[in-house]
Amino acid sequence: MSFRYRHRPGLLAATVLAAVVSLAAPSLTARADAPSGVRPDARTEAVRTEAVQTEAVRAAASGVEDDGAGCPVPGTVPSTNDATLPDPFRRVDGTRISSTSDWRCRRAEIKELAERSVYGKKPAKPAGVTGTVSASTLTVNVTDQGKSASFSAKVELPSGTGPFPAVVVIGGLGADTATIKASGAAVINFDPYTVGREGTARNNKQGAFHSVYGSSSGTGLLMAWSWG
Repeated sequence: MSFRYRHRPGLLAATVLAAVVSLAAPSLTARADAPSGVRPDARTEAVRTEAVQTEAVRAAASGVEDDGAGCPVPGTVPSTNDATLPDPFRRVDGTRISSTSDWRCRRAEIKELAERSVYGKKPAKPAGVTGTVSASTLTVNVTDQGKSASFSAKVELPSGTGPFPAVVVIGGLGADTATIKASGAAVINFDPYTVGREGTARNNKQGAFHSVYGSSSGTGLLMAWSWG
């Protein structure tokens, strides 16, 4: 199957942005300062929820991905003939989550099922990631499992003295880079094909991801791009 997102940059950018936000940020909000008169166990739950939220925000700010570590995910999932969309708040075991803090592990279940059934497995954090930045190029070097690869993105700076905010343009089409730079923002042009190339055979996949994890990796193209 071939996904022609290269010619639909808006959709690809939205997909990647949604993936990044869902991985890095808390999805639900709650207040720890429960109103007076609320039963003690509710206040305790509110405080616990606030702690979970705070940790998620701290992880997002530090660039650490919340991969659901410590959340049990069933090895098998019972099949169903129900043609309707499943309840996203009902766990695989049939129980329904009842608090904000439960969402983290339910999210881990959904992520695992999507990887098993649709996108293929996203590898754990690589053993080594380094990079270089210049006024024209951002380069990322990845080392894992005894293999290494690099990929780059082109940088275009506006006039003036930085630092500048930056807009990441994925796929090279559909963005008015001149207007972006005129507004005082830098442009980072990222070509996802450098990470995973479309249109290659399943046993000859190409790009930085496959240089590290194998040309016949079962991981799909969209997940490889997300890794990049």
